[in-house]
Amino acid sequence: MRTSMPHSFRRRLFVAFLAVSLVPLLLCSAMLLQIFRLRMTDAAQAEAAGYLTGAAHILDTTYEELSKAASQIRGDRVFVQMLQEQDTQDTQVYSRLFSATQESRSYARFDLYDAQGTWRYSTHNAPDQKQLPTNWGVLQQAREQTKLELIACQDVTQTNQPMLQGAVCLEDWDGQTAGYLVVSLYQSGLRQLMEGAYGNQNDLILLSHYWRPVYCAQPSLASSLAPVLRQRLLAGQPLSGSGDEFSYQVEYHQPTGLYLVLRPEPHHHGPAVHCQRLLCAVLYRDLCVDEPEAQPPDVPPHPASAHCHGRGGAE
Repeated sequence: MRTSMPHSFRRRLFVAFLAVSLVPLLLCSAMLLQIFRLRMTDAAQAEAAGYLTGAAHILDTTYEELSKAASQIRGDRVFVQMLQEQDTQDTQVYSRLFSATQESRSYARFDLYDAQGTWRYSTHNAPDQKQLPTNWGVLQQAREQTKLELIACQDVTQTNQPMLQGAVCLEDWDGQTAGYLVVSLYQSGLRQLMEGAYGNQNDLILLSHYWRPVYCAQPSLASSLAPVLRQRLLAGQPLSGSGDEFSYQVEYHQPTGLYLVLRPEPHHHGPAVHCQRLLCAVLYRDLCVDEPEAQPPDVPPHPASAHCHGRGGAE
């Protein structure tokens, strides 16, 4: 006669079989979830990197077009003759000026000033400031540079002021300064260039060589966010804190000296490690060495750092 199995033993046996079958299932599920999360994070970072690459390519093309126009104007003797009050018709000057800038005047402004800094010709309406100092600012920099170099403005909230500005010297046959070509990009022009290049739900902020805001579709966001990120980098902290909703992707654009900061939409955020080593090296150099222009009063003193002693590459 068979003896029935005790009820408690059957329960323990059932629990044992259940555990043996469920533990591997739970472990596999946890691993799959982790893999899925990592893949989503990698995909989001790859997407953000793609947006940054596209925005940097736009800046590359923009700088090439502006430099090409500047070189063409510098090499045309008609502009030197005009600035030296020689026999040159205004129609001829405007025709050559518009021809040289046809690829870029839709988003950039080109102005011609004489050797004394007095405005003479432009691709747009007359500027508010028709006299520029030759011993300070963009005209002084033009005499010290052999190519076009863009300077970021100091206040991103002033939409009637250029966000980026650069100049080149126009020289006569003796190598003397006959005048200046000034190139200006305003917020409307930068919006025309950058709009749609970084996704509909993302935010792109352009920061200057000293980590100051230059452009953002939302100027108030740039003004509030740039100081926070700058202080984190000076303190050796990651761009995104552990409790932050966003993760920031950054790329340095060498020709213009601008930093492109992409803030993806919230569900795209992941570990904030992209370009951190590059930023640490580059930004300590940019923010803490002797600056060629007057240093703003709120710039922190140079922090001693043994691991940040040079400029990183742009990989």
